[in-house]
Amino acid sequence: MIIGLTGHTRGLGFEICKHFNVQKTYSKSNGYDINDVDQIVSKSLDCDVFINNAYDFKNGFAQTELLLEFYRKGFKGLVINISSSIETLVRDDLRVYDIHKRSLIDCSKQLYYLGFKSSAISPGAIDIGLGKNFQGNKLAVESVINSINFVIQENGRVQHLILTGKFS
Repeated sequence: MIIGLTGHTRGLGFEICKHFNVQKTYSKSNGYDINDVDQIVSKSLDCDVFINNAYDFKNGFAQTELLLEFYRKGFKGLVINISSSIETLVRDDLRVYDIHKRSLIDCSKQLYYLGFKSSAISPGAIDIGLGKNFQGNKLAVESVINSINFVIQENGRVQHLILTGKFS
């Protein structure tokens, strides 16, 4: 199985890369820009699974744009979009990050209903990367890895998984 991944050098992406023995990686560290969607998709059309993980703080819609490009190019594999459960919260102020992640989930759902194999996984704070310093209930990275594995095994039959931390 050929697996592609954006954002593989740290945090969740690093753990995904290590666990799944990812063959095709795309990040700044190896000369790729997530905004260059045509280049990434063109080099990934032979993947069985593509994990759309990297978030770009300058262009928060980059993940959504990458997903759409896979659809436009007729990708036959499974795209797993790593979003965030933060988008499920209602807040009293504007959070652009939440809007970007909601956009990714909505796009993934639309494409899923069009018959495109697109799944979204929305974890809460994880015990590594950006969530490492979060003061609250965190997910173990293994929980997210197990969810990705489940989505791969189901091969296009999972629309969206939302994972949250433990509540006592």
